Amino acid sequence: MALLSLEGVSKGYEDRVLTGVRLWARETGEGEPVRYRWDFGDGVTAEGESPGHVYLHGGRFAVTLTAETDEASDTANRVLYVPGVWTFRDRNAPEDRERFLAMIREYPWSRMDEESVRVGEFLLRDAGDVEGRLRLYRQVAEHTDVGFMIYNQHWKGFNHGVEIMPRLLEIKNVVSMKWSAPTEWQYREMLRFYADRLAFMDNMSVHVWGHMHGTVGFLSHPGNFWPEHELLVWKLLQEKRWEEANAELLKINYPFYDLIHEIASSSGIVDANVTKAAVEMVGLPAGPSRPPARELADGEREKLRALLVRADVPMNRF
Repeated sequence: MALLSLEGVSKGYEDRVLTGVRLWARETGEGEPVRYRWDFGDGVTAEGESPGHVYLHGGRFAVTLTAETDEASDTANRVLYVPGVWTFRDRNAPEDRERFLAMIREYPWSRMDEESVRVGEFLLRDAGDVEGRLRLYRQVAEHTDVGFMIYNQHWKGFNHGVEIMPRLLEIKNVVSMKWSAPTEWQYREMLRFYADRLAFMDNMSVHVWGHMHGTVGFLSHPGNFWPEHELLVWKLLQEKRWEEANAELLKINYPFYDLIHEIASSSGIVDANVTKAAVEMVGLPAGPSRPPARELADGEREKLRALLVRADVPMNRF
């Protein structure tokens, strides 16, 4: 059978979006009809002369094409470089997002690396694809005993309600939920029915109220630069000293989140750049903000520093 080669690797969509490629097989001779099998080097395989594929992160991938007839077979290999990519849904054209998601829904998650699974779960969550996410969780659960924390992001248009919980709880690895909800009623009802089944982590900054209804932890940005304070808040919550815990939250947590949202309203970026700036202000290494986040402007940094000083946050820790 004639020699086979890979050609025409497309540019894809490389500007901080998902990278999609289309690969072609070229037969350099004539003969019987050929069956093509592809291994994209990331755990995904396909058949056909010119399949499309989406890489969920950057790197070098060893792509293998096997061509077979009834009489013979041949193999071609190429190392494909995929740039580092971001997965912000609004940066892909709508038709590309739908086409990419259709591919991703069928990926063999148990054969893929950790980063691919992480990004795939994010994309399916972002798209509100319940069935796709459940399929991913089930496949990964078959190959690990590690517990899963499910992330509920109602502000992105998708909310885990109580109706999906029986299906989630069928997956033995689901042990926790990073919990928020669009309404107070939905927040409370989930805890009412399932707080004894999962470890719920408050992600709505209702530390006291959530703890009273069954949460067993909370998300904290100030914990990155003032961990002692967050441990104090936790101690007060555990001891049911609700008023004292709330007073501590009013000191730094709520003003800090107010500033985050004020800056986000003008920049479109939430929390990471403000938290990194605070970490640096107390004398800890943080590194630059990662695009598309930007560094804080001088006026924003002044507001942040004043907030930290008013709250008596320990400065110059190192």
